[in-house]
Amino acid sequence: MLRRVAVFVLATCAPIPFAEAPAKLLPRDAHAAAVPPRVAEALEDSETGSAEQVTPPRPRALGDLRGRRLVVAWTPGASDHASVFGPLLALGTLEARPPLVLLAPDVAPSTVRAHIREHGGDPTNVELMPTPLDTFWIRDFGPQVVAVGGAHYLVDFPYDTERPEDDVVPERLGARFGIATRRTAMDIEGGHLVVEGGVCITNDDVVRRGKLLGWTKVEVAAELEGLFGCRSVVYVPALEGEPTGHVDLYVAATGHGRVVVGRYTREQDATNARRLDRAARQLTEAGLRVTRVPMPSNAERSLFRSYTNLVVLPSAALVPRYLEDREHEEEAYAILREELRGKTLQPLVADELMELEGALHCVALTLPF
Repeated sequence: MLRRVAVFVLATCAPIPFAEAPAKLLPRDAHAAAVPPRVAEALEDSETGSAEQVTPPRPRALGDLRGRRLVVAWTPGASDHASVFGPLLALGTLEARPPLVLLAPDVAPSTVRAHIREHGGDPTNVELMPTPLDTFWIRDFGPQVVAVGGAHYLVDFPYDTERPEDDVVPERLGARFGIATRRTAMDIEGGHLVVEGGVCITNDDVVRRGKLLGWTKVEVAAELEGLFGCRSVVYVPALEGEPTGHVDLYVAATGHGRVVVGRYTREQDATNARRLDRAARQLTEAGLRVTRVPMPSNAERSLFRSYTNLVVLPSAALVPRYLEDREHEEEAYAILREELRGKTLQPLVADELMELEGALHCVALTLPF
């Protein structure tokens, strides 16, 4: 389910329904024009049975750990949440700040510079890319970066038809940085997918969305494996009552075959405690090393706060801070410091974002070039 829209006036909006028009798996050659030439030639040789068959290079998803640029979307609605986006654009107090690309439709550069300076950041570290936008949930509508051989391409999932400007952002980023874009017909948002150690991690919400478009579970897995080179696809349980159905709320990749998974106690939420325990077991059985991180309390299931909805950069991690609930913060940060092996933790307040059903991982993505 798509998050609440936050444009101009941030108000609660009815969820946008999934598209009902049937869509089928695109044949591999339908993407050929969008795949880097070396990859397309390898695919063609292997499929035509030439005398010298070439094994296609295996795709490899590149996560945030390889990010050299941080990308953030700034809509007019983001201006209403400057207390969140100001520190994010300033990258807190990090000494090693990655270059930041700010997508913005009609925001004056002076306004952006003022927010960054106010929070101790360096405006010269930010590249402003004028781009029409519908929302600021760039993780959901932005591209996934894949390496094939010595080339990169961007995987572009179709986004909601009522948010057309968001849907074309991957193409615009590809054009800006000279990277090919490969479009797939599979209905999935960025928050539905975490890739680590050759494992594609998603959940049953993706299967449900696929069925509405005529996809089988086998087809969903085959497409994910083909796009990202995953050796397996693991469908972890979605959280009961959580409106987005996104797996990045409670699972995060930390590199080298490791992931962190949220943890509820039975007293906090018995049903979702069992679901998170099951997710941890599934990922362990898939060969990943799993570390559990406590989740803030959620007695009324109104806000699913999470410390695992974080952005892991090469030398640091942007982690959520919740002023409304800090009971588990110290424990969560201690576990993350050990898990992230010396990376600097930069807490950023995420209460306002959480009221819109998202946190830090939802409003930022990285590019490895």
